[in-house]
Amino acid sequence: MQSGSPNSFLGSNSKEATITKTHHFAKQMNCNQTDMTDILACLRKKSIDDILNISQHSTTSLEPFDPIYGDEVMPMKPSEALKGGHFNQNVELLFGLVKDEGSIFVGEILSAISHDAHENITLSKAKSYISLMFTVLHETNASKVADFYTAGLKDTETDKLLVALSNSFGDYQVLILREKHLFLKFETFKQIICDCS
Repeated sequence: MQSGSPNSFLGSNSKEATITKTHHFAKQMNCNQTDMTDILACLRKKSIDDILNISQHSTTSLEPFDPIYGDEVMPMKPSEALKGGHFNQNVELLFGLVKDEGSIFVGEILSAISHDAHENITLSKAKSYISLMFTVLHETNASKVADFYTAGLKDTETDKLLVALSNSFGDYQVLILREKHLFLKFETFKQIICDCS
């Protein structure tokens, strides 16, 4: 089991997308070969520090190495498997999360936007950042998501605005896994996160 919701945009990749990411990563590591066997041989010669240095911002560039679907281990995209009931339904599963779980992602995302984005956060900027994140994540109601998380906040409440950013992404990434509420848009998502259903 991995962290995050299986229906998250960031939860898995096709083999083809992962091969493209691998080639991009290899070029950044000065492994410019075209054959995958040669690329892997080159990457194996690199130090862990070099690899970590290049891969540290993979989440913000939307190039993290996620689980791959389309092989014998995971034959189809997890969200499609869940949607179609193509999974072992006789296995007990314990699923949990912690408060503020999205904060690790938001720090990276804000750093990619601007080196001081967290210091100069305003209500308007927080709404823009949340809307941008959810637009990238293919959420059609991105502005409603931003309004929901920033409701009642003011420009002077810097810490609360940063928490709103963190919670918006964290809730999306890890919270939206409810057996009967899998492929939800914002209205149902809002009911789940505010526990007002």
